[in-house]
Amino acid sequence: MRQHCNLKGQTLFELTITLSILSILLGASISSVNTLIKRERGKAAINRMVMATQEIRRLALSHRSAATLCPVTNGKACEGKWEGQLITFVGRSNSGAAIISTYAPLEQGSIEWRSFRQDNFLEMQSNGLTLAQNGTFVYCPDDNDQHFAHALIINKSGRARLAEDLDGDGIRDLRKGEPIECR
Repeated sequence: MRQHCNLKGQTLFELTITLSILSILLGASISSVNTLIKRERGKAAINRMVMATQEIRRLALSHRSAATLCPVTNGKACEGKWEGQLITFVGRSNSGAAIISTYAPLEQGSIEWRSFRQDNFLEMQSNGLTLAQNGTFVYCPDDNDQHFAHALIINKSGRARLAEDLDGDGIRDLRKGEPIECR
């Protein structure tokens, strides 16, 4: 007596279709992950600036003295780029005061301080106001894609606010609906 074996398996055509579908799904998910990473890097970079500006305002008010935030390069305070290491200290920008805290450099992207006076520091006075230093910290990703740019706007009273997308085009806006520009 012969026994019938019903072996079930996949044909080469079915395996090819399955692999094609999986590769399409994998490609789409990698693109989504890259977008998520760029978005989160931008948020982390601008949150670093939020924390630093809040810290110097708090230091100025609590110590009743000027407090400064600035980049540091090769041990020289208030020189360098804002995406590099940042320091805060109580005192004026040229005082050589003791460093209160440091902020690690960004891994990617750039930050630019666009201010009224074009100084390479942000200084809060003992009353929590800036010294006519209203301006904006602008974060841009390495590819300068404006959709992932962020901005922290500082007014003369030392208050900070994040730029928002006011017109729904996916790009955050500064004053009067001007989109953030990455240079």
